[in-house]
Amino acid sequence: MAQNNTNQTMEQPMTLWQEYIDTEALINVCETWVVFGVSLLQLCILLKLIWNERIKPTLLAFFKASLTRFNVMLFSMILIMFLVSLPLDSTQIWFNTYSNLLISGFHILALYYSWFRGIPVIDVLMPMVRPYVFAWLVVYSILLAIIDALIIVIDFSLNSEFQDIMKNYLGYLDVVSGFLAFGFEAFVVGVYGYYLWRMKEQDFGVNTSRERIICIYGAIGTLFIFLLQLSIILVVNWTQLEVPTVSVELLTIVLSVQAFSPTAYLFVQLAMKRALFVNKKNAPALNQGSDKAATNQKSIKAL
Repeated sequence: MAQNNTNQTMEQPMTLWQEYIDTEALINVCETWVVFGVSLLQLCILLKLIWNERIKPTLLAFFKASLTRFNVMLFSMILIMFLVSLPLDSTQIWFNTYSNLLISGFHILALYYSWFRGIPVIDVLMPMVRPYVFAWLVVYSILLAIIDALIIVIDFSLNSEFQDIMKNYLGYLDVVSGFLAFGFEAFVVGVYGYYLWRMKEQDFGVNTSRERIICIYGAIGTLFIFLLQLSIILVVNWTQLEVPTVSVELLTIVLSVQAFSPTAYLFVQLAMKRALFVNKKNAPALNQGSDKAATNQKSIKAL
């Protein structure tokens, strides 16, 4: 009887988590096929937008347009999500490392993409903070690389005591990295919001439709990255507990946000790219703005 009671006690946490495990498995299946198809669609949209941007109707011009910083970064993020969606065996020991490296790569690219898009606005409002914010991003990137290295060590280590020690360090680093990421995202959204408010309240020489597009789409895109980071932190903390403390419905919502927020972010960036192209094509006079605005426009030639 004692042995049976012990077995029941050991099996109880797994039994309590079973519905949650099944829910996560279902969402993973949905994510695999939805993100797989959507990534191909986004790639086609990106190629079409690049084709429209050609200076001349030649393949060489298309190739040159494809190699701009923004286009390369967008292509890389779409490719990462395509690789994430591949139907691989999640029970393999390398799968956790594979998925973590890809998501980390996406997150870093998304933050740098937001940074490069926002530079013209930052230079207008507070150019003195530019080197400090970039240093903030570099520190975050290094920290994320360290976290990924620790995850690899933990996954492949055979020493349980060593794994526990590394998990403690990993927990502290996750808190710091989350703070850095949220801080940057809050800064970006704040700068975009402040710029839009300044444009509404007063004319300070850079009231252009192009920069308004960057602010609106940039803020929306950054919010999706914020949701991605927040959902990852919540899922990691919830699933490390022996007994579930949240409902299956709440976990389902958060897992869905984690699965599809990168795809939503990419759609926002593609929509921004198209809006910038249409704005440049149909409203050249607005793009010129004042003499000061025209000077600032030189820093964001590429779409």
